[in-house]
Amino acid sequence: MAVENRTDVNGRSFTNGAQLNGSTYEILTNTDIDGTLDVDGNTEVNGNLTVTGFIQAGGDLIAFQNLVPSDSRLKSDVTPLKDSLAKINQMQGVSYTFNPSGKKQVGLIAQEVNEIVPEVVSVQNDYYTLSYPNLVAVLIEAVKELSDKVEDLEYRLGG
Repeated sequence: MAVENRTDVNGRSFTNGAQLNGSTYEILTNTDIDGTLDVDGNTEVNGNLTVTGFIQAGGDLIAFQNLVPSDSRLKSDVTPLKDSLAKINQMQGVSYTFNPSGKKQVGLIAQEVNEIVPEVVSVQNDYYTLSYPNLVAVLIEAVKELSDKVEDLEYRLGG
């Protein structure tokens, strides 16, 4: 469906792929939008929303469930992670004020993590981004390395 700019009875603009319901724009079923969809106010999608590319949110993004495709059929050149504990030990957790929102947060500095595990860092719009969910695999392997060390120590101590 081609996107056409229209005006509702209250003089507010929308595309033919959206309808105004009170103060909320609703995206209609089977609407294809090429380019940018800018909506002031609330947007509600009842059903599936597929985005090719990335979504940038200027505020908080709340998702009640975040599923990441991890099917083995989607992967190639799979190799076990090595030296995960050493990598985690190089990272420094920090607290900071996030300048765009002024909110106090905790996390990592993407440029620093890039030097240690570059697979979890990318650049979007000139800003370094960090995939915290992808760090889970490194953390799991680090815990397993620690577990092996504890078992070895317990064995040496006769426990």
